[in-house]
Amino acid sequence: GVDCEPDNDANGKLNCPEFFAHSSRKNLPVRNGKFLTPMQLQILQRINQPYKEIAQALYISPETVKSHIQNTMQATELPNKVELAIFATRKGII
Repeated sequence: GVDCEPDNDANGKLNCPEFFAHSSRKNLPVRNGKFLTPMQLQILQRINQPYKEIAQALYISPETVKSHIQNTMQATELPNKVELAIFATRKGII
């Protein structure tokens, strides 16, 4: 995973303690001591949708969505929305 730990165990079962543990902290640790916020996680759940649809669902502006996505890419050190979608899928966020 992005956190340098395998996301699946030897049997293929999802083994992603950093994701499951996030609910107690409301943040998902990613890399270098960085975390994703609850809003960033909500946006990641919808990463395959256009900014306008994400914005309407979360009652924020499309510009705010774009800003959260840029901050998420920076925190995860991923270059684009496609990589974020892959990350979110592997982590079980979507």
